[in-house]
Amino acid sequence: MKNPEVERYLAGTLDEERARLLERIETQARRLARLVEDLLDEANLDRRALRVSNGPVRVPEVVERVVSSIVEPVHRIRVALPELSPVIIADGDRLEQVLSNLVDNARKYSPVGSEIVIGGAVTERGFELSVTDQGRGIEPEFLPHLFEPFTQADIGDTRRDHGVGLGLSICQGLVEAMGGDIEVASSVGVGTTFTVVLSRVVPSPKEPADARRAVTRGAV
Repeated sequence: MKNPEVERYLAGTLDEERARLLERIETQARRLARLVEDLLDEANLDRRALRVSNGPVRVPEVVERVVSSIVEPVHRIRVALPELSPVIIADGDRLEQVLSNLVDNARKYSPVGSEIVIGGAVTERGFELSVTDQGRGIEPEFLPHLFEPFTQADIGDTRRDHGVGLGLSICQGLVEAMGGDIEVASSVGVGTTFTVVLSRVVPSPKEPADARRAVTRGAV
């Protein structure tokens, strides 16, 4: 005689196992799609055919899309942008790709539960968008090679899939195509900060002179 409770238990177990299997398949599919996209971008970078479509971009919107797309948030993500972030001239989709890559990179090399900060600042160079982690840092001798394709820092961790080492090379190519620059500062045992410098900032609209005079005359 069949036991209904046993059957329900077995059915539930099979459903959970099926869900875990589908999740693993989806994760591997995303990794494969990302690898194909990276290889295509790197090929276009080599042929100087990496194209961007620059236009007005609101950085907070790009940051929000990146943060909301993070799966399995095992780190504390903190956003520290200026209250009034200026509009910049860049490719919004490509900037999102760059920021996603930098955040993914920080997550790969940071301890679980540590903080990752997406920061921003207006400087004399333009708008600086940064990603700072609390990972083990990068050895000084490796820093000059960090943006070379198929290059990765050896952190002695074989449990994680760190990709094939194209992400930072592509980030550099995309940022430069948008008229910017990318920098890195790292201290072993402290962490790493990547900074994207976007020099093309849209000037804030100025108040008409007549309006300013009217306000001044009305002041008592």
